[in-house]
Amino acid sequence: MASKHLDHLRALTQKLEKSSQELELFFELSLDMLLVMDTGGQIIRVNESWTEALGWSIEELESQRYLDLIHPRDKEATTQELREIVEENKRTYYFRNRVACKDGSYKVLCWTARLNKNSTMIYGVARDFSRMMEQKDD
Repeated sequence: MASKHLDHLRALTQKLEKSSQELELFFELSLDMLLVMDTGGQIIRVNESWTEALGWSIEELESQRYLDLIHPRDKEATTQELREIVEENKRTYYFRNRVACKDGSYKVLCWTARLNKNSTMIYGVARDFSRMMEQKDD
């Protein structure tokens, strides 16, 4: 009986490891900017696309609060959007804000985000819309 439970436990562990590896590969391959943050706004994880778009290292980004990167004029709207995600379980689509680059400039990001109630983490996917916004202004 015990060996049957151990075999089952091994199989579950292998399945979990495989899923974790697949998720890691998906995270690394995405051209979109992937983000995980806690409900207090602390960035927990980003993918390499953040570094490519904004110039910050992954370590620098993961040591910051998300709102600290937001353009001053966008902080109020971003704070409200985060509040609705957390308190109302709102799923955000096409929310735009400006996020600071390491060189001091800003990029316009367009977001989809939602709360995972089970882990109390916010998962977000963003795309850099800066060029599109510049073309629109021309």
